[in-house]
Amino acid sequence: MLGQIGQLFGLSGQKERGRELLEKPLVFNPGKTGSYQGSLAIICYMQKDYSCATNAIEHSDATQVNTYFGIAAVIYAQTGDIGKANAALEKFRQAAPSFIPNMWQELSARNIPLEDQLHIADGLRKLDVAIPQLPEVQ
Repeated sequence: MLGQIGQLFGLSGQKERGRELLEKPLVFNPGKTGSYQGSLAIICYMQKDYSCATNAIEHSDATQVNTYFGIAAVIYAQTGDIGKANAALEKFRQAAPSFIPNMWQELSARNIPLEDQLHIADGLRKLDVAIPQLPEVQ
C-alpha cells in the first residue's frame, strides 16, 4: 500500500512525499519491486534527479506497462545517452502509438502537473520528437 500511495502522491505533484513513501517498500521487499521502481523512476525524473531515475528505470521490470519505455526514453535523453533513449522511444511508439500525438491529454489524465508535463516534453524534444501544441487552458 505504501508504494501505491507513494505513486499517487508523487505523480500528483507531491514528489518529495511520494518518493519517501515509494522508497519504503523497496527496502521492505527488495525482491518484488519492478513496478515501484518504474514509478520511482518518473518521480525522480520529475525531481530532476537523473541518477536516481536512471537507477530506478534500470531496476524496473515493468516493461509490460505501456509508459515504461516513454519514461526510459526521457530519462536517457536528459542524461545524454541518446542511443538508449532512441531505442526506448521506438519501443514506446510501438507500445503506445497514440500517446505522443495526445500527450497533453494523456499526461493530464494521469494528473501530472503542467510543470512536470513540460519537463517530459523537454526530454522528448531532445530526441527530435515533434511535440503537439499545448492546448489553451480556459
